[in-house]
Amino acid sequence: MRVTRLGALVLLCFPAAASAVLTIDDVRWPETGAYPAYPEALSAAATGRRFHAFVYGGLYRDSNLFRLPSGANPKSVNFNKLGVGLRADLPISRQRVLLEAQMDENRYRDFGSLDNTGGRASATWNWEVGNNWQGNLGASTERALTGFGQIQTAAKDMVTQDRVFGSAGYRVTPDWRVRVGAYSYRLKHSDTTHNVLDSEQTDGIVGVDYVTPLQNSIGLQVRYSRGDFPNFLVTGGTTVDSHYKETEPSAVVHYNLGGKSSIDARLGVTRHTQEDAPSRDFKGTTGNLAFHWTPTPKTILDLTAYKETRPYVTGSVGSFLSAIESTSAYVVARGVTFAPHWAITDQVVLQAQLLEERDTYQGDPSIVLLGTPEREDKLRAASVSAGWSPLRPLLLSLSYERGKRTSNIANADYDYNAVSANAKYTFF
Repeated sequence: MRVTRLGALVLLCFPAAASAVLTIDDVRWPETGAYPAYPEALSAAATGRRFHAFVYGGLYRDSNLFRLPSGANPKSVNFNKLGVGLRADLPISRQRVLLEAQMDENRYRDFGSLDNTGGRASATWNWEVGNNWQGNLGASTERALTGFGQIQTAAKDMVTQDRVFGSAGYRVTPDWRVRVGAYSYRLKHSDTTHNVLDSEQTDGIVGVDYVTPLQNSIGLQVRYSRGDFPNFLVTGGTTVDSHYKETEPSAVVHYNLGGKSSIDARLGVTRHTQEDAPSRDFKGTTGNLAFHWTPTPKTILDLTAYKETRPYVTGSVGSFLSAIESTSAYVVARGVTFAPHWAITDQVVLQAQLLEERDTYQGDPSIVLLGTPEREDKLRAASVSAGWSPLRPLLLSLSYERGKRTSNIANADYDYNAVSANAKYTFF
């Protein structure tokens, strides 16, 4: 289950559809042990400290925060963040418990109505029983201001995402492993005008793998998902129930290449069915590929490619299209990302990220009910970041990001430039 929802990770790395905020955690620091030149044994994480308290903050400027088309004369917006957090890493015999909580205040100059308090909390239990059983169990919650890439208006909409997950794996023999996993999440929007975006999904995965002594593996798995948008959509005067089911049998591979690189891949066939509107069904090849390479002890290159379905609903495509709605229960996303990282020293890091993605809104009921064309968006984004740790507990970063979206829907195009300056200090 190493490569299941790579596209979600891509969106976390590139919040281009939202406000382009690259934080201190988006930098791959040497202290994480990711670079062979700076092993984890030398990092702060290996000093034996199990509890950490930290403060963090950032200053941001976005040339088009609300993702308006160029003809709407977008305005640059300055905003800032200040937060506190706690983290615990607790080994208990062969078990390991990870706890984290943080809260931040976000303030927007000239747009005080967007000021908000956000935060997140999570708990994960990585468990082992004997030599053959292992897995995890956990839950998380997060509250943050939604992005403006779809609503394209200065509306304050706080999104709460709750997630529960668990997995178990059993070594039937030294070479064969069976595994199961279950995941459930719920998204809820505070703005009642966007409550059609509220969604729920539950996934179950069953798989079997052949594992070599070098921990390479090849296997088969089946994922089954059930999802729903509790608040019905109304398109062309017709109420649409967006309850859906999705199945995906697939092959999965993890392979280490000479100790310096690895490949994680999944290739399957996804079938997405809409109970209320079979004409919106989807069946096609999906999957993802992640190539991780460390050509030198101080450099890392990550390349990913993916095609997948994502549950999705949008309200009106911006304030300029008040008479047109685009509502979609799912989007087919195809994309490629490339991310080089260079730890010049154990205190200085340079990195970049490139993304190109095409999204087709194949689940839009208006295609059938109203005869509207299928929406297609193309997104390109690039960022560069520099990180500096002048003292072990202090992390500083400076980032620049540029993004551009084109669409076959009028006034859905936009471009932006964003600058982020971040700091984080860990007390113990």
